[in-house]
Amino acid sequence: MPLSKDEQRRFEQIEWALATDSEPVRRLDPEPGRRVIVGAVLLGIGVNLLQAGVVITLADAVPGALISVAGMLVVVAAIACAWF
Repeated sequence: MPLSKDEQRRFEQIEWALATDSEPVRRLDPEPGRRVIVGAVLLGIGVNLLQAGVVITLADAVPGALISVAGMLVVVAAIACAWF
């Protein structure tokens, strides 16, 4: 369905405003580097939990499995934090 002339004019104004003003982008993501740093720290913690879970599994299966699952959840959270 084609836009009316008024709708087309409004659409072009919105498009121009978004192209020339970077303020909305800064409001949505004020510090993109911070997310990457938090994601990297969480990734390190998650990998260490996975390793600890494997080592603990050798002694006792249930706590080791629980720690491994927690480590995997932290790794997934790290990826989500850095990606989204």
